Amino acid sequence: MKINWYPGHMAKTLKALSADLKTANMVIQIRDARVPLSSINPEFERLFAGKKNILLLSKSDLADPEETKKWIQHFKKGENSIFAMNTTDPASVKQIKKYILKQAEELRREIFEKKGMRVTVRAIVAGIPNSGKSTFINAFFGKSKAKTGNKPGVTKDRQWIKDSPEFELMDTPGLLWPNLEDERVMLNLTITNAIKNELYDAYTLACEFLKCYQNILAPGVQSRYGVDINSISLPEEMLEEICNRKGIKKQGGINDTDRCAELLINDFRLGKLGRITLEPAPVETDK
Repeated sequence: MKINWYPGHMAKTLKALSADLKTANMVIQIRDARVPLSSINPEFERLFAGKKNILLLSKSDLADPEETKKWIQHFKKGENSIFAMNTTDPASVKQIKKYILKQAEELRREIFEKKGMRVTVRAIVAGIPNSGKSTFINAFFGKSKAKTGNKPGVTKDRQWIKDSPEFELMDTPGLLWPNLEDERVMLNLTITNAIKNELYDAYTLACEFLKCYQNILAPGVQSRYGVDINSISLPEEMLEEICNRKGIKKQGGINDTDRCAELLINDFRLGKLGRITLEPAPVETDK
């Protein structure tokens, strides 16, 4: 599936972010725990090199917890600080906030020892669209500081938000990258709601999703709709059978496969098909 997903404002934001980094001390990268690889913006690796990086795997309450543990171990090998993040769990947010503020205080002390200056440590929060940046910021402060929404493109501009005279965060618009050719990554970002709904056809997306992730989705589809998709060859037939089981019909008794496709997509996004990680962690081998 081909989608034109790089609007002009993203190029403008990326350029502005490069300038903002000159006054920032720390970067908090937010990635989707369901697709930890697809939600890595390769531009960030170049931009954020040399900064203190903290990785947060967002929406961990929607991902397979065992796979999330494996991903954390995998990313730690790159000397990253990484946490699974569930912004609906106060204990999770408290742990992450405590760590970030501790790192900020250490940076302040290092700067004072080197330059004799007491500075406000600034951290940029970055990620792809709808990865949970603004939700994390609101959970961090315990109040609504950044506009949120369960769709991409809610944050329109960069804004610094002060925690104290010693520390502040910058919320940034979600950023994709222009030269993506990997169709599986495109599918992963679309199905996890990083791409605006208006840019794709739900039926085509649902069929592609079922075709590529049939085995992973099978238990959840069986539990939710009572359909064994592993006994069906074509994704179009899977949607037809879900329509039959759930009575999703148009006038005249015809299966409404478009509505069924939207149901499947939304149920996955809301975790109603279970806690699913689409990208399993690499198998680690002892050397």
